[in-house]
Amino acid sequence: MTDSGSAGEAAAAAVDLDKLAVGVAEAVTGPKGTAVAEAAVAQALRRRAAGASFRDIGAQLRRRPDFDAVSDNAAAKAVSQWCRVAEQLEPAFCGRIPTSPTKARTKGPVRSVRLPADLDEQVRLRARGRPIGVAMEELIAIGVGRRPPTQQRLFKARRRKALGTALGNAHEGTTSVAHQLSRIGANLNQLAMYANQRRELPFGVADELALIRREMRRITREVTSIRAALEHVVEKG
Repeated sequence: MTDSGSAGEAAAAAVDLDKLAVGVAEAVTGPKGTAVAEAAVAQALRRRAAGASFRDIGAQLRRRPDFDAVSDNAAAKAVSQWCRVAEQLEPAFCGRIPTSPTKARTKGPVRSVRLPADLDEQVRLRARGRPIGVAMEELIAIGVGRRPPTQQRLFKARRRKALGTALGNAHEGTTSVAHQLSRIGANLNQLAMYANQRRELPFGVADELALIRREMRRITREVTSIRAALEHVVEKG
C-alpha cells in the first residue's frame, strides 16, 4: 500500500464516512430526485480514501443492481462528483484523497445549457436521483436528441418504399397472369384432344379461339404494364 493510501486510512478515524455519505447523497440528489444509495456513496468514499482511482471505484459500483445499466465512464464521473461534494462538506476529507503531481489547468468560463422542456423532463426522469450527466450520457447512447435524417437518407427510404410497392404489385400481377395462362392452356389441350379423337373440330371452336386471342391480348397488355411500372421505379431512382 502507498504512503498516501496509508495516510488516508489513518485519517479514517477522524471523519465519519457513513455520516459524510448521508450528506453527499442528499446534496447530489436535489429536491425532486430519488435519493442516491447512501451505502454506495460510503463505499466509494472508503475506497477513494484507500487510494483507489475513480475508474476502479466506478467499475466496482457497476456491480450494484441500481448501477448495472451505467457505463464505466459514467460511474467514474459519478464517483468523482461524490468526492468533490465530500470535500466541500468535510475539508478534512480532501487531505485523505491520495493525489499525484499534475500540471495546473487553466479553468475556462463555466457555460450552462438550457434544454427544451420535453428533453429536460426526459433527462430528469432518466436520472432517478443519479447525477444528471449520467442520465444525459445514457440518453445520447440510445439516440434521444439525435439530428433528423438527411435529405439523402430520406430519398433512399422513399426509393426503397416505392420499389417495394412496385415489386409487390408485380408479384400479384404475375401470379394472376400465371393462373390465366394455365386456364387458357387447359382449354387448348381440350380442343386438341377432341380434334385428335374425333378427327373434326368441335362446334363453336371459332368463338372459343377468338375468346382465347382476346384473353392473350389482355394478358400481354397487363404484362407490359407491370414491366413499365418496374422500369419507371428503376429509372426514377
